[in-house]
Amino acid sequence: MINGKSCWAVVVAAGRGVRTGLDYNKAFYRIDGKSVLSRSLEALEKSGLIDGFVVVLSKTDVDRYGELCREEGNCPLVKRVAFGGENRQRSVYNGLLALPEGVDIVAIHDAARCFVTVPVVKATIESAFSHGSGVAATPLVDTIKAVDANRRAVETLDRSRLMAVQTPQTFDCRDILRAHEQALKEGFVATDDAALYEKYIAPSRL
Repeated sequence: MINGKSCWAVVVAAGRGVRTGLDYNKAFYRIDGKSVLSRSLEALEKSGLIDGFVVVLSKTDVDRYGELCREEGNCPLVKRVAFGGENRQRSVYNGLLALPEGVDIVAIHDAARCFVTVPVVKATIESAFSHGSGVAATPLVDTIKAVDANRRAVETLDRSRLMAVQTPQTFDCRDILRAHEQALKEGFVATDDAALYEKYIAPSRL
């Protein structure tokens, strides 16, 4: 909480682990004995600015999550659980709907990004309180090519103007919920929440 205003996090852990080659949700993969999900929750909790978490899970992972809590302990800030949807965007929306009334700022975080640092979490939250949005991002160091349908390079993009966007992505709660609702009405699907905010509300602050 900052200046009497409430901040919650929606932690999205409804994936399937396909890209990582796992036959189960990568959020439950253990690194040095602790799950990726637990590490992500701890990183957010350490910021000291978040009042509660909504964890978004696949219905098939509910039992596994219960086992995780018994083995690794309950995170005291996990106060609500929501179920995932047919894609990430719908999963986030379900998490937003599970927030209690009166939340001012919401940090949306992918559970798989378990090495996020406290300064990054704080920076996105403080930016959202000041400007309405705050999105974790890093400058690109690789050369980026635009290609045609035959995968032939047609343009070298100016990497000084490009950023790799990560999470948390933190927003005024009312604004990002309104963006999700408008996208649902129009059938628009984006790769992240910042894209929805940019389309329906304002440019995101990176």
